Amino acid sequence: MSKYGFADGILGGTINMDEQERIIQENKFRVKKYLSLENVSFLTGAGTSFHLGAPVIRDIPEGLKDLCEEDIKTYFPEKSNPSYEDLFNCLQADRYIKLNKGESTDSINTSIKDMQKWLFDNCNTDKTKLNEYYEKDEKLQKNRYHYHEVFIKKLLQRPNNLKRANLFTTNYDMAFDYALDNMGIHYINGFMGVHNRSFRPEVYDYDLYYPGQSVTGKVHRAEKVIKYFKMHGSLSWLAIEPHFSNTYGIKEIPLNDEFTITDDNELMIYPCVSKKSFTLDLPYSELFRQFSQAINQPQSVLFCIGYSFWLKINKKVEKNIYCQTIYFLR
Repeated sequence: MSKYGFADGILGGTINMDEQERIIQENKFRVKKYLSLENVSFLTGAGTSFHLGAPVIRDIPEGLKDLCEEDIKTYFPEKSNPSYEDLFNCLQADRYIKLNKGESTDSINTSIKDMQKWLFDNCNTDKTKLNEYYEKDEKLQKNRYHYHEVFIKKLLQRPNNLKRANLFTTNYDMAFDYALDNMGIHYINGFMGVHNRSFRPEVYDYDLYYPGQSVTGKVHRAEKVIKYFKMHGSLSWLAIEPHFSNTYGIKEIPLNDEFTITDDNELMIYPCVSKKSFTLDLPYSELFRQFSQAINQPQSVLFCIGYSFWLKINKKVEKNIYCQTIYFLR
């Protein structure tokens, strides 16, 4: 296993400018070399949406604490400062227990809806205010997804005879979704359908080709295609009652002002505990399997961007990563 960091030796301020430039050039060469491997994957975290104003939820943000004050007192010791996901875990676990006992879960359902509504309102990067450190960035003022789009363009410059690049993210927000849409990139995200988009993991095995100009039957591989995995769920995923046309009970929706969160319309965000079972089920088990499979192929590399490994729920990700060569960007 090998790790490289762009900032190694630079952040400490112990080297001169010439040495700094040499390290930067060496790392650029490494990136170029690794991008030419057969299997290239990227893992992105909250750091890639920070400049867009998306909240970091290591702690419960101030705007949400007032709504959750009683729940924090119920599940945590005095003066505790739990993360958003710690509290969400407690609420879901308590709901599961109460449902099995036949007790009312009305207050818990209200708290869960309040938390999800806050997340929905504050993580939609189309509506968030740019982070204060980036408010004067002219590129972001013209196009808030400028840096996402530049990154995707670089990623798509790989030779078309190599396997599709894999983009994994633990973010709930839609920054990459919006950037890919803006650029007209076809991204394979595990969903199928037009008006009723449902989760079908076999979609990840598909690819996109188009017929050539001749009548010999030769086909060409589409160039602007990427495989996209949202490992912790998304603001655009809903948990619905499974039925014959949506076996897994997971629906993808467009984000608009008409959407409201109800008892039967819950966001699929990790960890998502259904009302019937307290297990890590689809789509998360499938997405983690895809992640593990992608980085354990021959000729594989994983770039980690804006990802801190801080959250406890990321241990499953970390376990898979440490069995493979990694290249860190910091």
